[in-house]
Amino acid sequence: MFLDGEAYDRFRMTEEELKLADKEKQIRRKKEKSAKKDGSKKDSKKKSKKDDGKKDSAKRIL
Repeated sequence: MFLDGEAYDRFRMTEEELKLADKEKQIRRKKEKSAKKDGSKKDSKKKSKKDDGKKDSAKRIL
């Protein structure tokens, strides 16, 4: 049987440890999903500001 480090750790866990690990994994996934949603909202705001016709580039003076 060939297992990577994470799979071997899960193999050696008790039932209680597995339940706790699964709960932590679900919480982490929810946080990642909400972070992705928040990030996409911020991106859309940035795009709308750029569409206003304002240029963000600075002029170089010599």
